[in-house]
Amino acid sequence: MLHNGSVLCASAAAAEGRLHGSFNSSPFKVVLLASGRTHERSFSVCVYSSQTGAWGDVISAEFQPAAMEPLYTASELYMYVPSTLVGSSIYWLLRGNGDTIVEFDMGSRSLAMIEMPLDLYDHDKSSSFMTMPAQDGGLGLILVNDFYAKLWKRGADCNGVAIWVPGITIQLGKLLSLNAEHNRGPLSLLGFSEDSNAFVAGASRIGIFVVYLNPLRFKKIHERRDLCIFHPFESFCVGRYLELCSGS
Repeated sequence: MLHNGSVLCASAAAAEGRLHGSFNSSPFKVVLLASGRTHERSFSVCVYSSQTGAWGDVISAEFQPAAMEPLYTASELYMYVPSTLVGSSIYWLLRGNGDTIVEFDMGSRSLAMIEMPLDLYDHDKSSSFMTMPAQDGGLGLILVNDFYAKLWKRGADCNGVAIWVPGITIQLGKLLSLNAEHNRGPLSLLGFSEDSNAFVAGASRIGIFVVYLNPLRFKKIHERRDLCIFHPFESFCVGRYLELCSGS
């Protein structure tokens, strides 16, 4: 069962986490993630290279039940959540009864499973989240919960054990100048632009916004959220800008 895939620039820039280059000069790679049948806990990755014109060997791993117990596998839950490239690793967010991150290290050609923060979100409020590159390097998470956005980073404690470290919280209602009339439906996280360090959020009654994290500012790009799937991407031209492509 196919879960997700990524298309990466295979040039030297890709090693630093950049996803694109010139169409004419940059070879590319396609990375596909798949799982076993429903309720199985095995995952496989295969990489296609435009330089060789061939698929590589299938890389598989089976994870312990404790780490995967909350997860059920249904591809329609995962296909619309984009992957994140940080250094030489690709991260996919798997959504199900529980939430988990699958990591594929292209350097070591290995798969790993990362658990989400235990106190990531309030189950009583509408929330959505995605993986992202942390602003100072490493893997990050962004959570949009009602009218707040919270950032997390994967770090280490004093014993070197990997942990999630909470970062800043953004009051989106205040930033976007939303009044009580607007606050009739929670904002949803729709996408993240790695090069612009910005995320896209919206709600049906108030429209769609791009929120830039550094420096913190926003831009409204649509009056209403009428479509269900959004794919933020940037052009390949000099003076890149954030565009929004939508589908149903």
